[in-house]
This record gives sequence, C-alpha cells and structure tokens, in this order.
Amino acid sequence: SVGSNAQMLGAVVADQLVLSSGAKLTFDSHLDEVNSATVLPKLLSWRILELESAMSHGEGSDPFEILGVDPTTLLSPALAHADIQLHVVYKNLLGATQTYDGMESGFDWTKVSAVTQVDRAGKPVGYRASEVATLAAAAAPKASAAATALGVTPPLSSSALKSALVSASPLAIPDLIKAVHAAGRLTSSDLKAVLQSNAPLPTPVLNVLDASAVLSSSDMKTVLIASSPLPTNILAKVVSGALPLALLDKLAVIAAQ
Repeated sequence: SVGSNAQMLGAVVADQLVLSSGAKLTFDSHLDEVNSATVLPKLLSWRILELESAMSHGEGSDPFEILGVDPTTLLSPALAHADIQLHVVYKNLLGATQTYDGMESGFDWTKVSAVTQVDRAGKPVGYRASEVATLAAAAAPKASAAATALGVTPPLSSSALKSALVSASPLAIPDLIKAVHAAGRLTSSDLKAVLQSNAPLPTPVLNVLDASAVLSSSDMKTVLIASSPLPTNILAKVVSGALPLALLDKLAVIAAQ
C-alpha cells in the first residue's frame, strides 16, 4: 500500500499494489516499448543505482571524472539513439501517400513532407487524428499567409517578405523550401531570421540549404547551430565542405554537435 503523500521514481514489485489518492509513481514509459519488439532484448527489470562516490567529490565535480569515462569516446546523442521497429504512413515530397515498415535506422526522413501515422515498436507516437485536424485547422491561416507573401506580384522587398514570413511562422516545409529558393528576394540576414524563427529546421529544409548561395558563411553557421544536433547526412556535408562555410564557421558548427 502506497500512502497519499508518497512520491516514487523507478519501480514497485508486489503481488498486489494499492495506490492511495495523491500517490505518485514515476517511470520511463519508453522502457516498456522494447517488450513488443521481438528483435530486441526483452526488458525484465530496471533500477536506479546511486553513484556512491559522487558526494565525496563535492558540488561542481566533473561527472565524467567521477564515472571514469572519457567523453571523447562516447557517441553523440544523435548516434546513441536505440534502433527500433518503425511503422510510418506519410506523404513523400511529391504528395503521394506511402508506408514504411522496418527498423528506424533504415527510414529516410528527407523524403517526408507530412506524416499521417507513426508507430514505434507497435505503439502510436504523436497526435490522435482529431488533434491533427485541430492543429491543421489552426495552422491553415499561417500557411496561407506564407504562400501569399511568397507569391505577391510585384515581389515584396526583402525586409517586408522577411517580416511576413516571420509573422506567419512556424511555416510548413514547402514554404520554408520556397523561402530558401527565393533567390534574390531575401538577403542573407533576412533569410537567416526566417529560418531561425522555424528552428530546429526539418531535414528536408536542411537538405536544400546547399542549393542556396544567399546565406553567408556566418549566417549559415548560425542557422545550422540553431538546428543542432544535425542529421548525419547534413553533418557529413559540413565536414566535407559541401556547404559554403569558412573554416572557423565550420569548426563552430562541428563543435555544436
């Protein structure tokens, strides 16, 4: 029996469990996802272990030093993500509905313009259909405003277009891509302001940044850092020099990962 004032982190093992009104039991629900994925080890139990030597090191001590771990040997957060079974119903960049079933590492998110359904290890992720409809309705005026601003004839000045797009943010992926490709209509600083208003940028937008000569090296650096940690393919472009970055700006982007 757990009293009404009890707050527990972790797990409870019992033949019968009674939680009084007000009692709180907190655990990581993601841990349960691996139970339904036959390709992964089955979770039997988990527990929190106190770091016995932590108190003796005092406040402000380096956790890597306490653990005896070399941080340079650890994977980045983006690469440390556990692979898991994925089911996705989505629209590709041409608007066609497609379905993917397989491991998450094998799915190319750069081909996605909109997501209808995502299940990870058999569990739905994201909003229910009714919530999606509500969000889509709320976002419609903003998407319309962005499309209108990009299609005005004669074209708006860079400053006016930036103000319109920032005001309409967050923008839909197609509108962001149009903004990146609006050659000569947005200055580097104005395009940076638009992209920062929508950071972190989705992968399809990051993929087209190298197709634009508008962003200066410094502004490109700012946009990439605002969207860090970057997808593996974008980081590869940074390292290889495929993106227009000066050496110091490139190093700053890499250091932000």
